[in-house]
Amino acid sequence: MHLHLFGFALLSATVTVASIQAHASGTLTRTFVSSTGVDTNPCTIAQPCATFAAAYSAVQANGIVAALDPGKYGPLSITMPVTINGNGWAAITGTAGINGMIGAGISINVGAGAVVLTGLEIDGAGASNNGIYLNSTLSGNSLALNIIDCRIYNFINSGIAIQPAGSGDLNLFVANTFSLNNGQDGIEVAPGSSVAVTGIISGSTAANNNNGFDIEGASYITIATSVATNNSNSGIYDKLAANIAASLTLRETIAKQNKTNDLDTEGNGLTFLYHDLIGYLYDNSSNFTGALYSDGTNQIQTYCCIAPTVGGTL
Repeated sequence: MHLHLFGFALLSATVTVASIQAHASGTLTRTFVSSTGVDTNPCTIAQPCATFAAAYSAVQANGIVAALDPGKYGPLSITMPVTINGNGWAAITGTAGINGMIGAGISINVGAGAVVLTGLEIDGAGASNNGIYLNSTLSGNSLALNIIDCRIYNFINSGIAIQPAGSGDLNLFVANTFSLNNGQDGIEVAPGSSVAVTGIISGSTAANNNNGFDIEGASYITIATSVATNNSNSGIYDKLAANIAASLTLRETIAKQNKTNDLDTEGNGLTFLYHDLIGYLYDNSSNFTGALYSDGTNQIQTYCCIAPTVGGTL
């Protein structure tokens, strides 16, 4: 039902850039890009670079790469903690995926620390697989990913695909972000079996995808004040693992006018509803062995296959 792309090589045209980024050893705490920049510049505010890739190579771990003016600054492969600040006017077009290779706007393979992506417009042009693709292998460490004020659309697979492997913890925060017109999921959280993802998705919209929000595995996610609409399958797809820490909480969220289900619960964790508007709630009783709770303030217009019970399992 869900397409997860686990490629092991980047598009050949980007291999050289990715190799440089994997060995980034910049010394600057801040670097800059500009529409008039040149990649042979030192990427300072006075002499900015032309692409995020060049500015990333010049910045040190935990540094900041910032866009000085509106422009298209190219795709990026991130392998160390960093902040990419598009200031609301930086655009990225994802690389195409060919013969099973990963194509992405931003790919992330960081084992620990924090990555911040803010103020970015990321377009797949119908040829790139994922907008933001995290496939970090954790080794008992904690990683934080923060996605703020971003616009992501037109990807073959997912706008945002969170697929960490190994063992450890991922802390996810997504705010004021739109993921639209993607072939699979707007926002997908699907960790490996030994990774726990804890996170909040707030004030965000997933529309015109296959699934809007796809929450799977050992995830502990809250979706608040967000919208899932006009997705061709489910607005919110809930397939949590049989794990005491696995839960999905919806608070003041709208899931309506999606083609198949507005909320589809098929997992084994806990699902909580607080003051939500849901058009069609589908509990797949043959697959769902978790528990579904309501605080009695929700508007559920229709449901299958069991009736809601306030304060208990639906």
